[in-house]
Amino acid sequence: MIAIYKRETASMLRSMIGWVVIAVLLGIAGIYFTNGNLNYGLPYFGYVLSSVSFFLVFLCPALTMRTFAEEKRQKTDQLLLTAPVSVGNIVMGKYLALLTVFAIPTGIFALYPLILNQYGAVPMAETYATLLAFFLLGAACLAVGMFFSSITEHQVVAFVTAVVVLVVSYLMTGLQTIITAGSGSALVLFSVLAAAIGGLLWYFTKSFVLGAGVFTVAELALAVVTATRSSAVTSAFTSVLDSLALFDRFSGFLNGTLDLGAYLYLISAAGLFVFFTVQALEKRRWS
Repeated sequence: MIAIYKRETASMLRSMIGWVVIAVLLGIAGIYFTNGNLNYGLPYFGYVLSSVSFFLVFLCPALTMRTFAEEKRQKTDQLLLTAPVSVGNIVMGKYLALLTVFAIPTGIFALYPLILNQYGAVPMAETYATLLAFFLLGAACLAVGMFFSSITEHQVVAFVTAVVVLVVSYLMTGLQTIITAGSGSALVLFSVLAAAIGGLLWYFTKSFVLGAGVFTVAELALAVVTATRSSAVTSAFTSVLDSLALFDRFSGFLNGTLDLGAYLYLISAAGLFVFFTVQALEKRRWS
């Protein structure tokens, strides 16, 4: 894992994309920091991070799109998958390299509150708690992008798919107000989720019967619950939409609240997509 980590980190820092992502993050943060904090005297650096967080939707997939897709396209992934190292170590080596690159601008961001503190009182504990949440949000976005890179050999496809998923997550709060939380909307959403789960099972296990069976059972259970307790389905519908709002967990820190549950959510989201990546590569190793 250490060898893979060193190789991937060096590769990202030797290529243009790694430094472009770092430069764009620092440039955007610098603009908001200058205009908001220095020119207008705002003591809250969290608002800079809030503005920068939107750009993670595009920058994280740009950083991750080559992670596995390029190796699969060039057929060099076979050398990696047949190496005497577990798939988990391969994935973690690459993921830690991504986190290292992302940690560079995040570490520089940590200096901004110290600069700002020279001009007035800055809530340091609140600011660094928000910065930690920002890093974990980036870690989750990187895990999402890495997963989509692992299931395709086309960088553009990996990039676009990850961007679409992250944009939907970013806009989830607005979508919740647009979508009527009725039993009809809930039925459609859960049917889509059941189809997605069935499709993933089919992809990972190569068993159409298993995937179709899980989808059919889920649809039957959903129909029964909708017919007998539609209010429960509506309540679950709202909860599912809320659980998909990845960026909302970070936004809560802007109110000065230390939300340990949000930390756990972001770590769990990152861990889940890292796990999905491992499973996708395990399937390819034994196929």
